[in-house]
Amino acid sequence: MAPGHGTGGSQTASPTEPAIDVRQLAKSFGRLKALDDVSLQVNAGQCLALFGPNGAGKTTLISILSTLAMPSSGTAFVCGFDVRTHSREIRRAIGVISHESFLYDSMTAMENLRFYARMYGAAADGPRLEQFLDHVGLLHRAGSLVGTMSRGMKQRLTIARCLLHEPRIILLDEPYTGLDLDGAELLTCQIRDLCAGGRAVLVTTHQLSAGLTVADELAILAKGRLRFRASARGITEAGFQHEYAKAVAEPA
Repeated sequence: MAPGHGTGGSQTASPTEPAIDVRQLAKSFGRLKALDDVSLQVNAGQCLALFGPNGAGKTTLISILSTLAMPSSGTAFVCGFDVRTHSREIRRAIGVISHESFLYDSMTAMENLRFYARMYGAAADGPRLEQFLDHVGLLHRAGSLVGTMSRGMKQRLTIARCLLHEPRIILLDEPYTGLDLDGAELLTCQIRDLCAGGRAVLVTTHQLSAGLTVADELAILAKGRLRFRASARGITEAGFQHEYAKAVAEPA
């Protein structure tokens, strides 16, 4: 049991407890069950790749873990904090890449990073921000307006924005969308580095090869239910495609 379960979640998770701990989670929108009895855990230093078709509930799960939506029932703890009661603490502990970049088109790349660094209370000095831009291959575009950038460049800048405050947990919702080959490889290396540094990573993706490359654990969500969960070790892409097809075909 994570600290604070049943007591309001006033502490952070200990090293032996899951960084993300979801138990019997459900979310309904009227008669539609977006999530139905979902349970999963992600430990520090681990990457879980969550696959599923459009409408499977992946984005809903990310929204709940990032406290942008509340569950209908069940529990979800992030760093030992209850998503229902400790949104401020959770948002300080997570970095999120979603379908929205949350970047300002009318500001330069550097101005965007400085804005978010200050918002999170992180160091916003030029040399530090230049390091983040250099790491994602955008130092030469530091003074460019975000509105003039390609989708791939914006996604690279979003990666830098996500990591500014050195979050302990990274939530990535279809992060490979819009990335070219170099950008995808950069993201893959970044995910590996984050896990090696002890961060917990939950990534949703349609990219089977990318997910299999970065993940320690694999899961399939379909029709709001978790249909498959296994270690990524030893699973081939062809074998996983078979499991995916079988999971998606199961009745609701």
